[in-house]
Amino acid sequence: MWVRTLRTWSGVIFATYVVAHLMNHSIGIFSLEAMERARPFFQAPFTSPVLFPLLYLSMFVHMALALTAVYRKRTLKMPVWQAVQLILGLLIWPLIALHIAGTRLVDLISDIEPNYPAVINSIFASGNLVVVKYVFLIFVVWFHLVVGLHFWLRIKAWYPRVMPWLFGVAVLLPVLATSGFLRAGMELNAMMAANPGLRARILEPIQTSHLPIVRIVYDAESVMVIAGLSLVIMIFLARFVRGIWRNKSGSYRITYYNSGQKFRSPVGQTVLETLQEFGVEHPAVCGGRGRCTTCRVRVNAGMEKLAEPNETEARALARIGADPSVRLACQITPVSDIELTPVLPPNTSAADARRPGGVSGHDRLVACLFIDLRGSTSLGEQKLPYDVVFILNQFFAEMSEALRMTNGHYAQFAGDGLMALYGLKSDIRDAARRAIEGGIEMHRRIGKLNEILDGELKEPLRIGVGLHAGEAIVGAMGPPAAPIISAIGDNINIAARLEAKTKEFGVPLILSKALADYAGLELSDYPLETVPVRGRDENLDVYLISEPESLRTALDSTASPPARGQVAGTTGS
Repeated sequence: MWVRTLRTWSGVIFATYVVAHLMNHSIGIFSLEAMERARPFFQAPFTSPVLFPLLYLSMFVHMALALTAVYRKRTLKMPVWQAVQLILGLLIWPLIALHIAGTRLVDLISDIEPNYPAVINSIFASGNLVVVKYVFLIFVVWFHLVVGLHFWLRIKAWYPRVMPWLFGVAVLLPVLATSGFLRAGMELNAMMAANPGLRARILEPIQTSHLPIVRIVYDAESVMVIAGLSLVIMIFLARFVRGIWRNKSGSYRITYYNSGQKFRSPVGQTVLETLQEFGVEHPAVCGGRGRCTTCRVRVNAGMEKLAEPNETEARALARIGADPSVRLACQITPVSDIELTPVLPPNTSAADARRPGGVSGHDRLVACLFIDLRGSTSLGEQKLPYDVVFILNQFFAEMSEALRMTNGHYAQFAGDGLMALYGLKSDIRDAARRAIEGGIEMHRRIGKLNEILDGELKEPLRIGVGLHAGEAIVGAMGPPAAPIISAIGDNINIAARLEAKTKEFGVPLILSKALADYAGLELSDYPLETVPVRGRDENLDVYLISEPESLRTALDSTASPPARGQVAGTTGS
C-alpha cells in the first residue's frame, strides 16, 4: 500500500512542477522578457533548499517505482492506455537528460544561472533537431502526466463533472507552452541578428567560466542516458530470468465461468495477469492497481486455498460492501486450481467502480415485500393532478421511512407500488423477521397518513402487502446510467402474486408459511390457506393477516431481531 501511495504522490509533485513550468513557457507568447520576469514566480519555489531536492527525489523515486512495477508485472499484455503511458514514461529519461544537465547541473557546479535567454539560445543554437527534441519532450512528459491523472481520477465520483474542463486544459496547455517556447526562440534570434553583441553577453558566463561547461553537459547527458537504458535493459533481463524460474514453480488452472474457458497459469501470477495474457476481455479500469474494484470476481471454488486479502484489496472490498465470495482479480495469486465468475461486464465504466454490494447475478436467500396502494385509479378521478401527486409523494415518503426503520432495501418502483428486499447483508431468519416488521410498520403509517388526510378523501387509503422468502437472483439491474440492486426469480414473483391476492381475500397482508418458518414464528392462530399461484405448479401455504399489528406479539414471543430503527440506507439489511 505504501509503495502505491509513494508512487502516486511522487508523481503528483513532479506533475505540479511540469504544470508550473509549462505555464511559464506559455507566457513566451507575449514576449521573452515577460517569460523571464515570470520565471521566479513559477520556478523559484522548486529551486528552494526544501523543494529542490524533494522535486528531484520525487522524479527519481517515481521512475524507480515505475520500473519496479514493470518488473513485477507477470505479463506485458495490458490495455492500450496503460501501454501508452508506459512507453511515454520510458521515453522521458533519454529526452530529459540533456535538459537536466544543461540547467540544474550547470547551476550546481558553476555560478551560471540558467535563465530563459541562456537556455533558449543554447537550444536554438544547437540546430533544428534539438529544437524538435525539446518540443517532443514537452508533449511526451505532458501526455504521460495526463494519462496517469485521468486513470487515477476517473473512479472519483466528482471527476465526470469537471472532466470537460480538464480536457480543455490538457489540450490547450502544451499547445500554448510550445507556442510560447518557439516564439521566444524566434524573438531571441531576431534580437541577436539586430544586435550582434547580445549573443556575446548571453554566452559570456560560459566563456569566462574555468569549467568546460559544454563538454560537461554533453558528457553528463551521455552518462545519464546510458545509465537509464542500462537499467531498463537490466529490468527486462531480470524479467526473462524470472520467467524461466517461475516455470519450475508449478502452475494452477483458472476456470472462467463467463465463457467456460480454462487457462493454465504459473504460480505467483495474478488472475488478471493471466486473463490479459490469454486475451480475455476482463474489466480493470484502474489497470490492476486494486483501486477501482471493477475486476472483481466471484470465487466459486478454490477460495479456501487463497491468501487473505492484503490491505489494498481489503480496503477496496470494504468500500463496495462485497460479500466474502468476491475478490479482486488483480490482487489474488492462486496456488491451486480456482473457478470464478466475473461480476461486472467487460465494457464496465469507471462509474461501475462505485456500485455497492459487489453483487451481480448471484443466488441468495432473501425476503421480498410487495406493496400496492389500493384505489389509486379512483383517486385520480376525485382529485386534481397536483393533489394526486402530492398524496402519492406522501404515501411513498411514509413507506420509504418504514423501509428505513426496518433495514429494508428499496428495489423497484411501479406506479402506485414498490418492491423491497431484506437480507442483502444478513441471514434469512433476520431478513424474514425484518420483512414482517416492515409490513407492520407500513400498515401503521398508512393509518397515520389517513388521519392527516382526513376530510381530503372520500375513502381512506388502503394497502395490500405480500411477503415471501426464498432463493432469488440478486444483482445490479436497470439502465447502465442508473442501475439499482434488485432481484428476479420465481420467489420474487410469488411475493408479487401474494400482494395481488390480498384483494381476493380482503386482507391487508398475506405472508407465506415459508417466510414464517424462516422467521421462526408460530402462527397457528392465523388462518392458513393453500392457494394456487400463477406460474407455479404447486399450491402455496399462506397466512391471511387481517390485523398486521397483531404480528408483533408473535415476533416478541421469540428471540428478537436486532434493534429496530437501525438505518440501512440504500444497501439494505
